[in-house]
Amino acid sequence: MRVWKAVSAAAVSALVSLSWTVGSAGAGCLTCDATLNCVGADAGAKFCLQGPFTCTMAVPCVGRSERFPDSPELELTTWSLFDTAVQDVATVDADAGPLSVGEDQRATRAASRAALRDATVAYGGDLSVILASPSGDGFAVRRSVAGAQVRLQVLDVVAEQPGRLLGEALLGERDRMQVNVRVGGHEQLLVLQAVSVPRAGLAPVLARLRASLRQAARTLPARDEPLLRARAF
Repeated sequence: MRVWKAVSAAAVSALVSLSWTVGSAGAGCLTCDATLNCVGADAGAKFCLQGPFTCTMAVPCVGRSERFPDSPELELTTWSLFDTAVQDVATVDADAGPLSVGEDQRATRAASRAALRDATVAYGGDLSVILASPSGDGFAVRRSVAGAQVRLQVLDVVAEQPGRLLGEALLGERDRMQVNVRVGGHEQLLVLQAVSVPRAGLAPVLARLRASLRQAARTLPARDEPLLRARAF
């Protein structure tokens, strides 16, 4: 059985220094380590996306003038893709549970038996990323801070370009957004969450999310290439 594992080309040169962790003081950038985890670094990228088999960086972050601002909190966004479609419009489940990903992010009864297709933990605030399938469809995610909440927008992707708005929501730290997207020609359910995690309490949150990604890696089908390729926009 073949399992696709890779770090994006932009990340290759950043693997020379693995001593930083996300919680390290002064680690103002993000990079992919040798085990495909997103970690803090002195140089790398402003955004990092970690999946069950992949780690991808976006937007260079090198030197003092371009460093991602140090913050007492780390901005995290998670999303999971399920092989079902349950509604025509985006919805929000208030107080659905703590930040989660993969099997732990099932949000509706209709999705309870649907197969998990993909799962991602995205590091970094003000995220704007396109997730496109080999056929060119998919979705895009935009994130911005709105006071104590996080605003998420999900856009349709056609021919690898963002298009119409599929859903938009203001999320609290325990809210989950659900929206139908089209990936590989099939309707799918996308479940998203977004929080700001204090760095003092970051370690157990990351440990739990990474354990969920490892679980997803054991259940997802083997692929010769990733289901979705990410790039900033």
